[in-house]
Amino acid sequence: MLIKMECSTLIYKKYGYFFFFISSILFCQTPALFEHEQSTLQAFYFFDNVYIDGENISTDDWVGAFKGDICVGSRQWDTSLCGGGVCDIPAMGDDGSDYTNGYMTPGDIPTFKVYDSSEDIYYNAVSNIEICDWTNFEFCSLDILSVDSTDPGIPELFNFNISTLSAYYYFYNAFDIYGVNLNSDDWVAAFNGNVCVGARQWDISACGGGICDVPVMGNDGSDYSVGYIELGGIPSFKIYDASENTYYDAVPSENYSWTNFDFNMIDSINAVEYVELLIPLHYENNLISFYTLPDNPDVSSVIADISDNLAGIVGESFSSQNNNGVWEGSLINFDTYSGYWLRMTSESDILLVTGPPPNPNKIYELHSGLNLISFPTSGSVSIPDGIDDSIEDEIPFVIGESKAAAQLNGQWVGSLTEFEGGKGYWINSNIALDFQYNLQNLSLSRTVNSNFINNQFSFNQSQSQSFYFMTLDDLSTLELNIGDWIVAYNDNLIVGARQWNGNIIDVPVMGYDGSENTIGYCNSNDTPSFKVYSLANNELSDITSDYIPSFTPNSIVYLEELKGQIADEIIPSNYNIISAYPNPFNPETTIQFSVPYDSEVSIVIYDLYGKKIESLVNANYQPGYYNIIWDASQYSSGIYFVNMSTKNFITTQKIILVK
Repeated sequence: MLIKMECSTLIYKKYGYFFFFISSILFCQTPALFEHEQSTLQAFYFFDNVYIDGENISTDDWVGAFKGDICVGSRQWDTSLCGGGVCDIPAMGDDGSDYTNGYMTPGDIPTFKVYDSSEDIYYNAVSNIEICDWTNFEFCSLDILSVDSTDPGIPELFNFNISTLSAYYYFYNAFDIYGVNLNSDDWVAAFNGNVCVGARQWDISACGGGICDVPVMGNDGSDYSVGYIELGGIPSFKIYDASENTYYDAVPSENYSWTNFDFNMIDSINAVEYVELLIPLHYENNLISFYTLPDNPDVSSVIADISDNLAGIVGESFSSQNNNGVWEGSLINFDTYSGYWLRMTSESDILLVTGPPPNPNKIYELHSGLNLISFPTSGSVSIPDGIDDSIEDEIPFVIGESKAAAQLNGQWVGSLTEFEGGKGYWINSNIALDFQYNLQNLSLSRTVNSNFINNQFSFNQSQSQSFYFMTLDDLSTLELNIGDWIVAYNDNLIVGARQWNGNIIDVPVMGYDGSENTIGYCNSNDTPSFKVYSLANNELSDITSDYIPSFTPNSIVYLEELKGQIADEIIPSNYNIISAYPNPFNPETTIQFSVPYDSEVSIVIYDLYGKKIESLVNANYQPGYYNIIWDASQYSSGIYFVNMSTKNFITTQKIILVK
């Protein structure tokens, strides 16, 4: 029974040989912080006088008893209604019921607060003599309970309301911005966004075992807990340094999602002026996001240190290009909600961003279709864990940089297994909805970036990409083993590859995005082809299907009823340079070509300026498929061209030597 004290009436209830004062629930509203549950166990604390700044409190004021942050009893302090002009405060005990969980137990000592109704302010109050330990049915007579309103008490930003839902976050160590332990007059508070949901003065002498806890209140549906934390949310923290009268953001060593009545043990919490986000960047296109940004988020300021190596930036519907050091376009400022493509002109670089601690409870307003968004915090979480079950059916697939995950028969499949801080993601939604990552199983360890594995089927990352999901179990005509490669082609140019892991895989297919390095990649309505490369046999085999859909940027395709055929066992239908792999290469590349008829074939290498530098083939070939290796050890890095010609045919393929 939730106690809401009435103003003037007390009801006596006999129970055995004892009489209990049970508050009737009538019309007078108890101050929100002083509401409590009736227990079958209780003690009473009598005060002769209660003062605020030396003056008796008024008849509209209240006194409440607390165990930690839990109100265990309260009384309106109208001494005209109390026998002998001395009022008592009930202190309820934990009688084993759910609604008295956390109430007083034998040996506990309650603390007290005074509510000044005229100012609508709660004050901490102290007794002038030692307070009795709590014992069931105990009567403790005390002298004076007083409030000093000039005492700063709880810091202004750290005021919060008690909720019936709460969890506790224990910190073994708490440090200021200098790495020094907090003083006893400093405070630590928990927040949900900008709403304080719990606070504790960091006086470890008053905490059991010298380890203090921060209460974190949940939204229990009441008006005073609106905006409080919800199940699965992750609180952020602040530290108040009393000596500097300054609030600082604070970063815990571990993050734990909120669950009602949970107890979370954390090694340390540190006051910070900023956090650092380091984003490794590779050559060409990088799909990134920011979970923190500086006060000035304009493009030129954020990327100042890497601008010499950055050609352009593309968001969901905005872009900016580097025109000799001047950033032009509609993308003026970065934000922490969006994902961005960064096109680099150097082999590697690192973007360092500093800003306030992230908000892990960020809400994204998704529209139907593709949304290019961020991941809101450091660390990582698996794809199925990161998308809440309540909306999972509305999210058919997620696309990252050269990786994708899609739902197939109720399971997530594909090479994209985790969301990760600093990365951007295309999230496809069937409907418009408010989306929030489920971070209950967030891991703070960084995942290994395996987007670009050094392999013989290298391709350039494009901002325009699609993914063809396939299972290869039906390719019984091929000797397919885990570790073999599935290679995507547009005509004879490799536009994607994925190593087979024995499961359903997503083969990336890159499209032409307007850059020089994606010339020849798929355009809309081009149909890619696929081959299997056997590591054991060092041979390529064709993968065929009755229907392979044409390329559509940022889409997911499922291929079924696949068939395999070893290339050496079929007669080519035309002359062609099928592939050069690896490409880029160093220093050797294997050139595969096809000959449909008995022919004189010439294969020559030209440099970027059209100068013939080496002849690889000049001989007669029977119909079939052939491989030839070009060793370019003696040549410098750059772009070269492979030219294949016969009496009635000529073709050329670009290859890149990188040393």
